[in-house]
Amino acid sequence: MASNGVFFTRRGNPTPLAFLLATFLFVYVYKSSSGSDGISNAGPKGSFGMALPRGAVISHHMQEGLADRIDAQQHAEPVHTDEDQPRIARHEKVKERAPVQDYRPVPLSLDLPDKYLNEPALATRESMFRQYGFNLKHSNEIPLVRDQPDIRSAECKAQTYPRPSEMPLVSVIIIYYNEAVSTLLRNVMGVLNRTPPDLLGELLLVDDNSNLDQLECLKAHIDRIKPEARRRIRMIHRDVHNGIVGARNRGAQEAKHDIIVFLDSHAEVTPGWLEPLVARIHEDRTRVVIPDLRPIDLNALTIPGGGGWPPYKGSFNWRLSFIIVGADIERDVLGDNKRVGPVRSPIMPGGLFAMDRKFFFELGMYDSEIMYYGGEHIELSFKVWMCGGSMEQIPCSHIGHIYREFDRFAVDPGLKNKSIGTALDRNDIRVAEVWMDEYKKLFYDARGLHGTPYGDVSERRALRERLKCHSFKWFLDNVHPDQYVPDLNPLYSGMITDPTKRQCIDTMQRKWGAPGMYGCHGGGNQRWYLGHNGYLGADVNCLKPRVQSQASCVGAPEWVTKELPSGLKLIALKSNQQTCLERSNNKLSLKHCSADDILQQWSVGSSHIASSDGKQCIDSLGATGGDASIGLYACHGGATQKWEIGGAGAGGMMRNVVDSGDAAAGGVCLSFRGDIVQTACVKDNEEFRWDYIEGTLRPRDHPDVCLDRMSGNEPKLSPCVSGVDTQSWLFMDKIVR
Repeated sequence: MASNGVFFTRRGNPTPLAFLLATFLFVYVYKSSSGSDGISNAGPKGSFGMALPRGAVISHHMQEGLADRIDAQQHAEPVHTDEDQPRIARHEKVKERAPVQDYRPVPLSLDLPDKYLNEPALATRESMFRQYGFNLKHSNEIPLVRDQPDIRSAECKAQTYPRPSEMPLVSVIIIYYNEAVSTLLRNVMGVLNRTPPDLLGELLLVDDNSNLDQLECLKAHIDRIKPEARRRIRMIHRDVHNGIVGARNRGAQEAKHDIIVFLDSHAEVTPGWLEPLVARIHEDRTRVVIPDLRPIDLNALTIPGGGGWPPYKGSFNWRLSFIIVGADIERDVLGDNKRVGPVRSPIMPGGLFAMDRKFFFELGMYDSEIMYYGGEHIELSFKVWMCGGSMEQIPCSHIGHIYREFDRFAVDPGLKNKSIGTALDRNDIRVAEVWMDEYKKLFYDARGLHGTPYGDVSERRALRERLKCHSFKWFLDNVHPDQYVPDLNPLYSGMITDPTKRQCIDTMQRKWGAPGMYGCHGGGNQRWYLGHNGYLGADVNCLKPRVQSQASCVGAPEWVTKELPSGLKLIALKSNQQTCLERSNNKLSLKHCSADDILQQWSVGSSHIASSDGKQCIDSLGATGGDASIGLYACHGGATQKWEIGGAGAGGMMRNVVDSGDAAAGGVCLSFRGDIVQTACVKDNEEFRWDYIEGTLRPRDHPDVCLDRMSGNEPKLSPCVSGVDTQSWLFMDKIVR
């Protein structure tokens, strides 16, 4: 629909007359394109093909994007699918195309007016990073077309793929909003110069209603590109700015070719980037593939090389944040050559991926009610896996990406006076409500968003039902079996308080490190659970003890030895001689002393401390200095096993003989730390398990130490003593005044 003074305002917002006409068109298109269930079976129409009940009010989110969607409808090619027919996993054999004349290299130089090259924001690094998040001044100085080294490994270079003319053509879609001209054009020129012409069908530039003044120069630069390459570029302007989802949906609707590739505007492809992606989709069109993303240096704007080993994969926590975790080489890495094999990834990072265009529409595109940024990558990841597809990271496809250091919302004038936090919460709730089944409780508990409005998701739930998607439990069991899943119905939940119910254990809003003690208020920082598996957690973290380590000898505990009839010895804390050092799973722990327990019996020599059979010795495990763990290792007499207990019969510190000059003051000793830390929960890890015994909280690996408030602001671990008030804890669901 064209913009003019009658139907649209100057900013592209519809006038009342335009809105009435748009609403009529909306209902008409819906009625003519929907099946009996109210859901369109045609891709382009599916972005707004929902039933409108009598008296329904179109939300302000829909109003913002309505004109844009109708405009897209006019340009999109229909995508015909039949839900009664099984999806064809492999593309139909591509009729080999006649070779395309290679138009590369494609030259282009930057030609911006001085007012943009010398704008005030570029005067200092601080102002430049606040506005753009990277060194734009340097970006304006380096060539738009530059030599980019081939950073693929030798093994990746040796991989073979079908000829480009034998694979489907690709529509590369670059979404941009207020992107600086130099970075956007460097991205464009990289695609043109580093993509086989036989594979690149078109390059779409989708403008999410930018208002950055220098973008007025973009079209003049595009017009200067040589005709053979320029004819592949299409520029698309949206009349609304409501985020990445609307822009990507529009880009997919406009695309003409079988495979769509989404790129962020501040990215740059490298040699050999596209063939590995397209080849995987050509083999199975239900694969969604993700390149290996390399962080572009924010100052030099260089793309690093180097290997990506060991492999990683995308994951999520129960706040629905994307995180990176290590991949299981045997389960997750496909193929015989694990160095170059695709890596099954449960979750995609976000903005750069490739997939079959029809499959994108079959899956209902993105939820068009997801606004601005956030949540769309989680939604698409769950949907792909649960509805018949798969997702892979491709280690031989490298794309550089500028991870900008700035507040994207603060510099977005289109979001002024918008409640961004509310919108982002709403996005994630919609994902949880549609896809997570009973496990959405874990999301709500982690975010504290119970009862928050999230709009109508009936269309998205109907889509899931129509596609006969798997359950979220299936996703956890089959796609992400190593994901830690808290108990849905834990043994205990609520605040963990002292007996007076005044002080509670509090995360102190820390992502890691020690928790604290704070006045009880019942907020999210104080909502803990103790699961049937023994995990003690809050938010997305769990509590884990740190009972012993190497530390400075200043303040380190002293130890005494107790002679046994066998000639072996017990090693006890001098301050509590009922607590002894014990061997447990190649680690050291503290337990209640028992002369009959062989794991507490030690052979103490002049410079080593060994197990009762002399086979295992206390070992620094190669770590030096303070705050590093100590363990047990086969005795070899080397420097890492040189330990002694000072003070002769009177006892003393257990000192590392070799490391005696480290740790700032007095050398390195075995220290009983008694710390607890909050860290990411790890599935099936004994170090995270706790027991709640007679009002005390005890690490299962160290049952003779208890969580204690004696240190004041931070709970610590200390040897359990019956009847000690500071070791007594209550789980309380509500505050009692």
